[in-house]
Amino acid sequence: MGRSRAEPQAILQGLFNDFPNVGNDLKQLLEMIDGGQAVDIKGISERSLIKHLRKLFLALNLKQNDGVFLLPSNVRPTLEVVGLMIQTSLEPKSGLNEMHPKQLDEEHRQVAGESNRTVPCMEDDDTGPKEASIKNQVL
Repeated sequence: MGRSRAEPQAILQGLFNDFPNVGNDLKQLLEMIDGGQAVDIKGISERSLIKHLRKLFLALNLKQNDGVFLLPSNVRPTLEVVGLMIQTSLEPKSGLNEMHPKQLDEEHRQVAGESNRTVPCMEDDDTGPKEASIKNQVL
């Protein structure tokens, strides 16, 4: 098959399938790389995560030296390539977002008018389980 590299988006999809809660930490890592910092992934305890990150970083054409990755000056910033996909993974997947704000407002007023007290229509804005931190392991 040769040495053709996979597309960063395909690698990122696999990463999110295996580690669905690392989007925010990954975004911060890529911001550091785009800012000119070198990132060392050898200190991450989860071996599978290291493999995914290594594949992603190589697909993004980052320069590697013994587990440390750096953005070369002639390479496009990483977040220009995969930033939108990471941002999409961070957005809540709630059905409430499909309602128009005006509808929510009217429902809120209707409930409040019936009982003379304010009752919020939406559930708590909790995004789910806390994210696993790769940033702390890397730094």
